Parts: sequence; C-alpha cells; structure tokens
Amino acid sequence: MGVQFLPPPPFLMKKIYTTPQFISQYFGRISPVLYHDLGYALSLCLARMGIKNSAGKFYLDDKSEKALASVLRCLEFIAEGEIIGWRSKQMTKALVSQLLAPFLGHRKLTIFAIFCPSYKKGIGSFGFRTDGVGETTRLGLKNLADLYNCAVKNNIPLNKPLGLFFDVAVENHQKVVKNNGLSDLNINFENLKKEATKLSFPFIFQKISKIPELFEKIGYQGIICGPLPISRASYSRILERGRKFYQLFGWTEKEVVFRTKVIARSEYLVGKWLRKEIMPAILVYTPTMLERGEIYSGRQLATNPFPAYFPRKDEEIATIITP
Repeated sequence: MGVQFLPPPPFLMKKIYTTPQFISQYFGRISPVLYHDLGYALSLCLARMGIKNSAGKFYLDDKSEKALASVLRCLEFIAEGEIIGWRSKQMTKALVSQLLAPFLGHRKLTIFAIFCPSYKKGIGSFGFRTDGVGETTRLGLKNLADLYNCAVKNNIPLNKPLGLFFDVAVENHQKVVKNNGLSDLNINFENLKKEATKLSFPFIFQKISKIPELFEKIGYQGIICGPLPISRASYSRILERGRKFYQLFGWTEKEVVFRTKVIARSEYLVGKWLRKEIMPAILVYTPTMLERGEIYSGRQLATNPFPAYFPRKDEEIATIITP
C-alpha cells in the first residue's frame, strides 16, 4: 500500500486574521471613524457566530469569512448613506444582528419601508393627493431599492423588498370618512405602486389596513386612549417637531398634542407587530420627521432599538443622539 495522508486538522483549514488584517483586506484604507465602526461590528459578529477572538486573532473558514464580509459591506453602505450622528451604538448592534441572522440559519432578511399617504397641503385642507406622490415618497422608494441592491450584491439571503402603506390613524379621519376621502386614499396607494414601477424593481406592497391584527386596534381613527408607549424625552422631541410642521397648516396646540399621542400609540403598535412577524428585518426610514422613528422602538430605544437605516439628504444636519 502507498503512503496514506491524513487530512489536516480543522484549524489548519482556516485562515487566521486580526481585526486590522480583515478590514484592510476587504476595505483597504478607510477613515478612522469607519474603521472603528466596522471593527465594532466585526467583534459583534464573531461573538454571535461563536468564533473565539483570542489575543486579537481569530480563525475563519471560507463560509464564515464570506458572511462577515457581506455583513460589514452592507454596514459600510449604511454608514456612507446615513444621517451622520443619528445611529447609536445599540442601533449598530441591532443592524448587525439582522444582517447576520440569515447566515445563522434564521429566516431570510426583509428590507422594508413604511410609506405615509401623501396628504393635501394648505390651511384647512384635509384628505389625500390624487395627482401623484410627493418627493419624500420618491426618495423613500429609491433608498429602499438602494439598500436592497447592496444586500443582493453582497449575497445576503433576502425576501423581496416590502413597502408598507400606513393607511391607518389618518389625519382628520372623521372628515375623511364623511367626505368619501377613503377612495382618494386608495388612489394614493395606487399612485405609490405606479411610482415604484418606474424603478423596475420587485417591490411588494401591503396596506396596513389589510392586516387584521393591526386594523382592528388602530383603525382609521388611530389609538386615541391609553398610556404613551415612549419615553417622556422622545415624546417631547416628537411634539416639538410636530408643532413646527402642523402649525404651518393652521393646527391648534390642542390638535397637535392630540395627533402626536395618537401617532405614538399607533406607530408603536405597528413596530411591536413587526418585531413579532417579519424579523429579521431592517426598516428604511422614509418620513421627514426623523424623531418619529423613535416610536417603533418604544421604551427600548436605549437598549434594543428597532433596526433602522436613516438615509440622509444632502442638506440635512442631524442632531447627535448619544449611545
């Protein structure tokens, strides 16, 4: 018989890396801020994957290496496109957890956005536009498509991108229902889908009103009674932004306070449902009122925020939220 060779031990079939080596190999020379961001994300991934990082070194098989590179490249995309200073350390942790989950045997990742109806503008106006969609909606569709394309490019296992239409808790719901405004709301939804076809992209759209568990509790009127599901600090920030927005349309202080509380209760319930039903998932935030993004996390904002990407506009300057 010829000489028989035993297969090498498993650790010799893996590559050995340090954090600087791994980041340098896949990202080259990057800014110190991005390096710190990716280094933190890498440490989170290694811990979740059960890979020991001993004396600053870790062993990776081919499958694990590709998964890590995919997750970090998507996080790099988010870092380059997001509102500077808006993402906390806990939000980074939440995003990394969702991006990595499909590689750990969980369900495919769902990248989604929530689109508000396009309301009529002007003092005394109510109801919905039927002549198309606004620029905020167009930008939201593009941002959703961009993050989805990034995940496809980096081989993240994915469901089709989802657009949820927030056709519940509508403004001035009594006037809307009384004046046949719900037909305009449906036209508004059709215009959203029509706008999406311009991107030649495989979006799936869903009305929140067609989700029985949510519509039975929220309805067109929203959740009027009950405790606020967010912190006092979050409520104050959202109320202040709401004043600046709604007073442009002649709303009184009482109306702004009432609307803010209805939205807080209603959007929180949607966020709670999303955590239960579609995770792993990442929300691509679309509204202009950024503070309202805190509602989906509820009182877990500081410890377990809802995983969300907040794309920036060129003219936006963010208020920094500390970790």
